[in-house]
Amino acid sequence: MDEEQVVDGLRYLARTGQSNGRVEEYKIFTSLDGNTWKEVAKGTWENESGWKLAGFEPTLAKFIKLQGIHTYGEGAQRDKFMSASEVRVRLAKDTIDISDASFNIRAELENDKYIVDELKAPIKAKAIVTKRGWRIKIWYRLSSKI
Repeated sequence: MDEEQVVDGLRYLARTGQSNGRVEEYKIFTSLDGNTWKEVAKGTWENESGWKLAGFEPTLAKFIKLQGIHTYGEGAQRDKFMSASEVRVRLAKDTIDISDASFNIRAELENDKYIVDELKAPIKAKAIVTKRGWRIKIWYRLSSKI
C-alpha cells in the first residue's frame, strides 16, 4: 500500500476451473517496513472457486503477505502451485469507543449472540443506546460488500 493503513481482513478469489493452486491452508502476515512480519491470521479454505475471507483484529500495516501453507491440486499437483484470480485488502472501519463514562452513554446489544457471515446475505442487528434517560433503538445492516 502507498501508506500505512488500519486493515482487518484479506479477500482471496480462487481460480475457476481446475483446483490446481487454490489455497487450502494459509497464514496472513502484516508489516510496517517490509522486513519485520507479524502473523495476524491463519486458517483453511474449501476447495471451490469464489471469494474467501480471512478476517483478523484491526492492525496498522503497509505490507500484507498471504502465504499458502498447503494448496489443492489434481494428482501430483497438490502443494506445487499457488494461484489467485484476485486478492483484496479490507480496510478497518473507523469506530468510536463510547465506553468512556464521560460520554454518559450506555450501549448494549438486544441479543447476546450474532453469527456473521460476510460472504452471504447481509444481516441486521439491533442496538439500544441510552443517554440521559432516553432509549434509542438503532438498527444497522452489515453489508456483504468489502
